[in-house]
Amino acid sequence: RIYKLYLDFFINNLLWKSLISEIKPKKILTSYFSTNNSILYETKNFNNKINLIGYAFTGLDGDSGRYLFHDLDLLLVLGKVDIFISRKIKKTNPSFMKFPKKIIDVGHTRTDFFRKKNVYFTKNKRFNFLYIKSNPEHSDGLDDLAIYQFAKVIKKFRQVNFLIQDRYNTSNTDIINQMIEDKLIKKKQVFKETFLEKLISKAYICIGTNSTALLRQAPSLDAPIIQLYPKKHHMFDFSGTVLTANNETEIENIIKKIIYNKNFYDNYCKKIKKLKKIVLSNSLKANEVIYKYLI
Repeated sequence: RIYKLYLDFFINNLLWKSLISEIKPKKILTSYFSTNNSILYETKNFNNKINLIGYAFTGLDGDSGRYLFHDLDLLLVLGKVDIFISRKIKKTNPSFMKFPKKIIDVGHTRTDFFRKKNVYFTKNKRFNFLYIKSNPEHSDGLDDLAIYQFAKVIKKFRQVNFLIQDRYNTSNTDIINQMIEDKLIKKKQVFKETFLEKLISKAYICIGTNSTALLRQAPSLDAPIIQLYPKKHHMFDFSGTVLTANNETEIENIIKKIIYNKNFYDNYCKKIKKLKKIVLSNSLKANEVIYKYLI
């Protein structure tokens, strides 16, 4: 695997060097989903005059190695919370990465698209509890622990529809298979290819640990959320702003409040709108703002 990693890197270096030499771009826009960091390396070596711009369109949570788009001229992020995270990382003074020269919050093109299609969170009359799965590799398997505990608790409430947005790949994650085997959930409760925004729009509340889908996309669509184990989330702790739980007893108490106290739930839905101002900038105008930096 290490050999292949280096081989791919040097092959890509040759590729980008050839393309840059032929096209002679003035600006290059990239995202970490290109999974091709050699473009940053080769561009800086070959032509320092090229303006490198990155767009973190899922936010700056997740794998620390991709947080700041190593040595960019400009990094575009979703909202103020991402700028806070970048400052937090910078304080650690990591020796293995350089920081973008400038970071600007521009908004979320994907959220804007669904909002323009009128895909919003609405107060569904059914108790659809949507768990948004995070990467199991983050925080030493924290999300696997959290979802298993939540599934055990939620099974006590027969009036609740427990839905799960699993990670997108060809098969269920291991913990999902384990929960099906342990009869905590059924296969029909698990979604993998449905647009997350459509599931959020039909949810009563969204739950999870540290995925950007939970902490960015759900609040951006006005959806209330529960963050599990916030103190163990190494990048951004939303406790004090959103409902949080750190064990099965706390999970059960929150569920009871949400189900049996309508005023509590309604007031919480209003409160969550304040969070949107932190996680999302330039609502419905992200494309316009981004174009400004690309032309």
